Amino acid sequence: IIGLARSLAINPDFAKDLLLGKNTRSAVQKLTTGFKTLDKILPLEISWYTNQLHRMGKGLKPKPKQHPTISILKSLCTIGLQIMQRTRA
Repeated sequence: IIGLARSLAINPDFAKDLLLGKNTRSAVQKLTTGFKTLDKILPLEISWYTNQLHRMGKGLKPKPKQHPTISILKSLCTIGLQIMQRTRA
């Protein structure tokens, strides 16, 4: 199955529910700060989903309603301005 990573970062049981035939729907939505210019500049998707995966790695539950700005701020505190560098073309 392709394209499960984001769904799994929000709901770790998503794949299991699919395989069990449960009527399940991905909760993935477009992330936004509320400011179009910032949305284009900041790596919202990468930092937000990475933050959720880090939470699960620490044994915590994901926070699907966490504002993307919080993830950006956490990333800035952790790795500094390197977050602003594009990793892909």
